[in-house]
Amino acid sequence: MKKTFINILFFLLYTPLLFATVIKGRVLDKIDNQPIAGAVVEVVSSGIKSVTSYDGYFTISGFKNNTGYLKISSMGYIGSLTYLTDTTSEITVLLEPSVRDLETVVVTASRSEKKLMDVPVVTQVLYADRLQKLGITTVGAALEKEVPGLEFSKNSLMSKSDFQGLNAKYLLFLVDGERLSGEMDGDIDYSRLNLEQVERIEIVRGASSVLYGSNAIGGVVNIITRVPAAKFQQDAGVYFSKFNETRANTSIGMKTGVFSSLSSFNYGRTNGYNVNTDDTSYKTQYKMYDMSARQGFVIDVSKELKLNISGNIFYKRIFDGDALLSPSDHGYFSYSGMAKAAYIHQDSSRTSVSYGIDSYSNYDILFLRNDEMRKYASDRLQNVKIQHQFVVRRHTLNVGNENQYENLFSNRITEQNKTLFETSFFAQDEYAISNSIQVTGGLRFTYNEHYKTNVVPRFTLMYKTTPIVYRASFGMGFRSPSLKDLYYEFDHFGSFRVLGNKDLKPEKSAYYSLSAEHNAAHYYVIANVYLNDVKDMINYIYTDSVSRIYQYENIDKALIKGADLISGFKLFSKLSGTLGISFVDAIDRKTNKQAYGVAPISINAGLTYSNAIGKYKQSLEIFDRITGRREFTPVNDKRYIDPPYQIVRITYSSAIPLGFYASFGVDNVFDKVMPGSLGNTSPGRRFFVSLRYSFRKY
Repeated sequence: MKKTFINILFFLLYTPLLFATVIKGRVLDKIDNQPIAGAVVEVVSSGIKSVTSYDGYFTISGFKNNTGYLKISSMGYIGSLTYLTDTTSEITVLLEPSVRDLETVVVTASRSEKKLMDVPVVTQVLYADRLQKLGITTVGAALEKEVPGLEFSKNSLMSKSDFQGLNAKYLLFLVDGERLSGEMDGDIDYSRLNLEQVERIEIVRGASSVLYGSNAIGGVVNIITRVPAAKFQQDAGVYFSKFNETRANTSIGMKTGVFSSLSSFNYGRTNGYNVNTDDTSYKTQYKMYDMSARQGFVIDVSKELKLNISGNIFYKRIFDGDALLSPSDHGYFSYSGMAKAAYIHQDSSRTSVSYGIDSYSNYDILFLRNDEMRKYASDRLQNVKIQHQFVVRRHTLNVGNENQYENLFSNRITEQNKTLFETSFFAQDEYAISNSIQVTGGLRFTYNEHYKTNVVPRFTLMYKTTPIVYRASFGMGFRSPSLKDLYYEFDHFGSFRVLGNKDLKPEKSAYYSLSAEHNAAHYYVIANVYLNDVKDMINYIYTDSVSRIYQYENIDKALIKGADLISGFKLFSKLSGTLGISFVDAIDRKTNKQAYGVAPISINAGLTYSNAIGKYKQSLEIFDRITGRREFTPVNDKRYIDPPYQIVRITYSSAIPLGFYASFGVDNVFDKVMPGSLGNTSPGRRFFVSLRYSFRKY
């Protein structure tokens, strides 16, 4: 009797599974019929999901009712809904590449996960995988290529950036939401940022200090690192160009159940070059090499709790020493770490707690003393954050607290060692008045141990129609005086001195913007106009003519008006393009003259033809960057003017057997060399080759 009962129970439980529907299929690119790996396939009625393999195949089983819809989605493609009938058993789905993936989930614009179509401020997203296939290897090169109004130039040791009429002090760079240390004249060391570790880059234009605090006056660049989605994945790449410029990288990732791991290593080098061949005492780019390694873990402890842990180390050496004049090279070492716990409550509210640390050190490498390393500066940032997000009816509320501690050591500051503590509380409410109208209001209160308190607000209005989205925003930004601004003490061999100022106030801005975004199946256009009024800007002035002393003061102010056009389009099924235009009118309100170093217009334009030869996808891209005339700060009454210039890049890319992807191209096609330029530091025409390997097992 007992045995009979067990047999009946087994039959009742498992017989439905024996007759459950099994659907097999394949997901292909509509243009070239190539398989799409990693596409998510979901039965809408049951929520059962599968992921396509490296050759595009999937299998779904375990559901009874095979009528309804099958949803297929993949990053960079327009999603598809396929109706299932009683006879459906095997299907082929063709996905069309999207000009702009509005379903992409971004985090920077509102400091919480939102689809790109729903964010309250204009946000641009760059995908690392696509850029790497074009031979782009660094974050700086990716940003300069894709973001109109963002310019990079070299000053022999470091790269410098400018964005929307402001220098790098007012553009905040983050990695997974964490700040980077080691700021030098506003710029971080951009060579720490390479694309091998990156999934995507999110760029938010305009003041974002309510959510991110100091430095976010002109915008925020948030670099989102990769997390493995496959059971096993391996990537490797190498890039080679003129002047022995080489970049090589490799990574290995795995995902098993609740545990994910990604390990990566990067190496780069160049023999350097000099744009101005008449001056042999100085190089535009010195010989150098750098290397970095990163390890990241994600642990899904439960459906509610996720842990994210990562660490990174970086080392760079620049061979700029001279045995007679300066018997040392420059060396740089950094390490960073992050630990984050995110918990989803039963009511779908979220709480996250994180700790981040980033340390950056500068060394003299004494090559006449067996490469002895002597530290002369170091900067360490530590940040503890807690954030809670919850939804009440039509309100999405984010509240949080950040505590930042900085320790700076330098032989050019008072007493050589100083610390700074700052705590902030922020709140932002996104209120959906209707399905078409959303209002966002936010406030940040900051206590800084030097200037005490500061409060900044932000308000946005978003109105969604079909197919246009309108946005209006007002926000105040601020930049806290750095430890260098407060305590700088530099004596230039007795000829003059530069001093900090403990009484400095935070720099502040008022940012206004209006934008319209039109999205269609084969094109998108974003038009954005803005005004940024910045005051209490920190600069140094001559305070004592007898002792020749310069001191930092809140003396400058600027008014920046501008307009941006960001667009993408598909002319035919195989021909697509992008166009970005940035207009900037920056006025130094102290002198009522045009601000130095600002190009009034910059244009980024690209045209790509994609096709398949046999089984393998090919593409040819022509990219054109035009920068307008710029005037730089006079030295000894001599004016430095950069005339307009144009840089053209051509890249041919092709998938080849066994998971490889090759790119060949030429940068600066017309060999535009400008020896006296402070903006265009390109050494001229350069041919390059890039080879990438990628393997996924789902």
